[in-house]
Amino acid sequence: MQKLFDITATDLQPRVRNLCIDQDSVCITWDEAPLHESVYGRKWLQAHAYDKLSEMPEEQPPVELWHASRWTASPPPAYLPDSSTWHNYLNRLGFALLRDLPPESFLNFLRSIGPIQPTEFGDVAPLRASLNANDLGETGCHLDPHTDYSVYMHFPPVLSFLHCIRNDSDGGVSILVDGFAAAEHFRREDPAGFDLLACTRLPFHQLYGRWRYHHKRLRPMIELDEDGSILGVHVGHPHTRNWRFPFDTMAPLYMAYSRFIRILNDASRQFYYRLQPNECLVFLNQRVLHGRTAFSPDAGERHLQVAYVNWSYFAARRRFEDQRSSELV
Repeated sequence: MQKLFDITATDLQPRVRNLCIDQDSVCITWDEAPLHESVYGRKWLQAHAYDKLSEMPEEQPPVELWHASRWTASPPPAYLPDSSTWHNYLNRLGFALLRDLPPESFLNFLRSIGPIQPTEFGDVAPLRASLNANDLGETGCHLDPHTDYSVYMHFPPVLSFLHCIRNDSDGGVSILVDGFAAAEHFRREDPAGFDLLACTRLPFHQLYGRWRYHHKRLRPMIELDEDGSILGVHVGHPHTRNWRFPFDTMAPLYMAYSRFIRILNDASRQFYYRLQPNECLVFLNQRVLHGRTAFSPDAGERHLQVAYVNWSYFAARRRFEDQRSSELV
């Protein structure tokens, strides 16, 4: 499905020598040397019509915004990693819970979705308390909901896989928040503040002494597409740097930032789930924020591992399988 013909090598004025239209297709013989014939199926032409009245954009899976109260009475279902049903759950809600995924199967499971997105930790990052911690994730500290990497690196949209190996600590309960739902609530409650966070690039950074990296990036916390729909929410309060903005902008910006963070940290929005061994939370990093409650490293062990797969590979695989299924019907 790659083009061989270079349209820029012509005078861009195609001339028709012969036209034949039947019930199913349109056949055109072009007046060029050598003669060239194109056959177009009618359904294909209708699907790719470029006038706005006939425009048919690529179908997107429906997105369902959620609030933590949704899971109060009934926790989200857990799926087997070899089941395709968790794909639909992930597309709609931004996360899915998998069970019966032992550590020895974790890498093969990731590779069945797409190439693993490496980090400074390698393909898989161990997540456990360490005396030589280089990141808050390697401590027992409480972690407010945040997104990984996206605030301080040019990191592509990724699927995050938070996999539990052992968890008998006195805390360390995972927290998930629907960032899209929180952002839409913020837009309704404070339109001016929402616009400020969507158009202002805030400074973020991360220092890794162990690997001698100091990442820096300017980016808006709320990312919009050309129609104003939310594409991403990027939050990492521990990674904020000193702000330098015009004096008149500083106070409104701090107020907008604080309001949005308070919405994300509202306990009623936070879904709490204690991961058990062989369970894995899968979530879209630019939509669903994650965190955890504090725990004592001396009171039991909490050993998780985290890995990432570029979202494009997940979406492309789904698209390929859907197209193949439709062709077989």
